[in-house]
Amino acid sequence: MITLVAHIDAGAAGMLENVVCVTGTPSEGADVHDCDTADIEVEALAPTIEPPQQTLIEITTDIKSDGTVIEEEQFGWEAGNGNLLNNPPLAPGEAVGGIKYDEKMIGSNGATEFTKRFEVDTNVTPNLDVTKDIGYKSGDLGSLSHAEQVGMRYSGASPPLSSNTKCVEVEAYSKIAVTNVRAATETEVGITETHERGLLYKINAESNGTVAASVDAYVEDGGGANALGSRMTYKEKSIAYGEFTFTKEVGYKSKPPT
Repeated sequence: MITLVAHIDAGAAGMLENVVCVTGTPSEGADVHDCDTADIEVEALAPTIEPPQQTLIEITTDIKSDGTVIEEEQFGWEAGNGNLLNNPPLAPGEAVGGIKYDEKMIGSNGATEFTKRFEVDTNVTPNLDVTKDIGYKSGDLGSLSHAEQVGMRYSGASPPLSSNTKCVEVEAYSKIAVTNVRAATETEVGITETHERGLLYKINAESNGTVAASVDAYVEDGGGANALGSRMTYKEKSIAYGEFTFTKEVGYKSKPPT
């Protein structure tokens, strides 16, 4: 069996005719010649992982309550410059990225004031933008818990269509369990810029109870096919108990050197 691999120029797309001619020399007799053709449909990779159609989500939530409040949200999104159904593995020049966001708050037997602005734009960074303000004062045996987690990932050609590769996974997380609190969080994630991707997470809280926040990052840079230029890992977690003032800002940005 003979296996042939065709190399297609970058930017080529549509129906292409592939022509293969083979010449064989037997141990005896004249050479043998044969040719065959095949039509191949080629889908061009885009220079960015922005989807062809823009999607916008804008949500504003305001809550004032004396009693019990439950508020939760989940968001997931994945985009690439090829066909998501055909990867892994990623083809040369192909890239894919994703964002995940989870949040849940439960306040019971107390006065709660909560404001949230949630925005998604699949074509303009930050692709995810969330801000929240939380105020709570407990009544008899009251308490409030709030957990928030955001993550981004990117893998493949960086920038798309290039021979350089990158693999990025970044997550940030916070959790509070309190009896009285005034807190604010801010989340921004961008993955569709051609040369730059980033995640920003901030939390600022004054309270009596428990607060924790963490970050986990993994980054690989490749210099071409089957090459690894660098690898970086980072993990960090902060916890406070009792009466506290807590501020944490997590920032990650990937861009080419200037």
